[in-house]
Amino acid sequence: MKQLILCDFDGTISVQDMGYALVTQFASSEWESIDRDFRERKIGSKEAYSRIAKILSGDEPTILRFIQEHSHIDPSFPTFYEYCHEKGIDIKIVSDGLDFYIKKILEIHHLSEIPFYANCTHFLRGDGIEISFPHSEEECGLCGTCKKSLSKTTGKNMILSFLSETDSPTGAQLRKQISSLPKTPSTAIVQNKISPAIFLSTSMRSWVI
Repeated sequence: MKQLILCDFDGTISVQDMGYALVTQFASSEWESIDRDFRERKIGSKEAYSRIAKILSGDEPTILRFIQEHSHIDPSFPTFYEYCHEKGIDIKIVSDGLDFYIKKILEIHHLSEIPFYANCTHFLRGDGIEISFPHSEEECGLCGTCKKSLSKTTGKNMILSFLSETDSPTGAQLRKQISSLPKTPSTAIVQNKISPAIFLSTSMRSWVI
């Protein structure tokens, strides 16, 4: 059975959390109370994003220019991706971030062929954004993108790499949810603040170049 890596984006492939970079640059100071509620687990990311969308300002060209200026990725990731591609190991990005900056950063680094799942952004005419959640799970409704649900959609052997700082408030819940998936010898949960390229290649010895 072909292997698949489901990898987070913010703070994993991207050096910084682009969601936080955006709100600190383009949202009013109200975002700090929203972030506090999120980190204290009073709300999930879906509610947090819904509130932030109302206080985020900036036109599309300005925001995209900001993304381009802050588009740094883990320098080891392209090599890691190329190695996986050569070995027939699929990589998909599963992010609770926003689709437009993931798409933009992947394009900048010539990685746009990597498929990804994320919350969807629509730029309003003139200023501001709307956010929709096509990958949310109705049963729970906390996360904008339900990584548990998406991890169930593949029949491949999985390595789940959820390393983002913003995953931490729901990390315990995520581990509990993932533990409910069918156990196989090749299914693993990676929860570590280490570059995915370094961590996965050193922990899965058979994958080392």
